[in-house]
Amino acid sequence: MMRENYTAAKSNVFAQNSPVYIHTLLLTILLIAGSQLSWAQCGGCTSKTTNANFTVGVGQVFCLNFTPYTDTITLNGGTLCISSGITCNATFVYSAATSIYNSGTIGTAMTIGNGYTVTNTGSITAAITLNNGGTLTVNRQHKVD
Repeated sequence: MMRENYTAAKSNVFAQNSPVYIHTLLLTILLIAGSQLSWAQCGGCTSKTTNANFTVGVGQVFCLNFTPYTDTITLNGGTLCISSGITCNATFVYSAATSIYNSGTIGTAMTIGNGYTVTNTGSITAAITLNNGGTLTVNRQHKVD
């Protein structure tokens, strides 16, 4: 009889009105939403490039869609998005604070200065210099086998 009571109590832990169910549901929603929010700035690209020099201007969301990219990117405000699967070996020219969202690979040295923000969920395989006022956020996900 005790075993039956234990089994019945255990099966109700995830009943829809139980605190454990509600807590688990909220935590799942927050984790999914949080993983998507960091890329919200990369939706709605205003410009895309092939293999050519370009400038990321104020108010632009510039999506890099050519790989491997080896030309010059002038950072003059706005947002630069490097998608998954894209390799960026660009020469960076720093003009005005710019946000960079990287889920691909950055293979050239970078200087992140005052007002510049780099959010990385991909890989950066070159040196990074972080100066006063620059921000580097690393959200690297590791596969666990």
